[in-house]
Amino acid sequence: MAMASNNDPSLAAALSAHLHGERMGTFPDKTPWLRDTVRRSCQRMMLGAILFALLLSACDTLSVQPRLPVYLGEEFATSSHPDPAIPGEPDGPTRVAITIVSDESARGAAPRISAGMVSLMENRIVKDCEADLGVTVADRLSMSGLNPQQEALGLLARIREQGIPYWLLIIFSSAEVESPTSLGEETMMTQMPGTAIENFALVEVALVDTETRQIVAQAVGRGSESMELLTVPIGDQTYSQEETREILRANAGMKAWKQAFRRLKEAWKSRYSETRR
Repeated sequence: MAMASNNDPSLAAALSAHLHGERMGTFPDKTPWLRDTVRRSCQRMMLGAILFALLLSACDTLSVQPRLPVYLGEEFATSSHPDPAIPGEPDGPTRVAITIVSDESARGAAPRISAGMVSLMENRIVKDCEADLGVTVADRLSMSGLNPQQEALGLLARIREQGIPYWLLIIFSSAEVESPTSLGEETMMTQMPGTAIENFALVEVALVDTETRQIVAQAVGRGSESMELLTVPIGDQTYSQEETREILRANAGMKAWKQAFRRLKEAWKSRYSETRR
């Protein structure tokens, strides 16, 4: 049998090609299906990485900026050891005044919730506070938000003159993202164009001592709500698109309030228990 010489250029070339293919991660022509499978897997991994990066970027863009420092500036000191710590009043439950603000002043913020919708939300919030905190809401005050710090100082003076020891300030703000979508069953011959909307809400709560201007308790909550709207409404609509978007923002805000209120209750109980020791 004839033996191939080590100097045979054709054998050397074939061996070199085989070794090069193993080292570089390529595959011989005998397995094109495997090469295609790996290529598709790499493409999917790359696409997934791109989508993940876009998601992180979107989340960073939609982070709602805190608004509480804009309303309660340096004139309001945050004390880690308030004195006293939310005591009860001799003649009954602690009285508080409440102010709810829907803020749209941050960069990229969603439009504010209307005064009418805020009033409905306020009714629910007052019930929560009186039922679970054991307080009496003695006054409800509004703010325009045009000059937040000056308004806050003015309201605080007014509340103090009424003899109300605490002021509960609640600030709602949010951001939104929209994207085109198709509505309808996937099996339908034609799908209707629409818009997918998601609202990311932030609620900031501060309980202020009206005598000392100390923020004696704080809480933050976040919530989100999504919906899909038809680009061209079909038939009679119960709500306009503007009303529907407002309901979306209110629902997201109340989800955020639920989280913030749970944290406020924990802070309230902790401070109240300290005064009873």
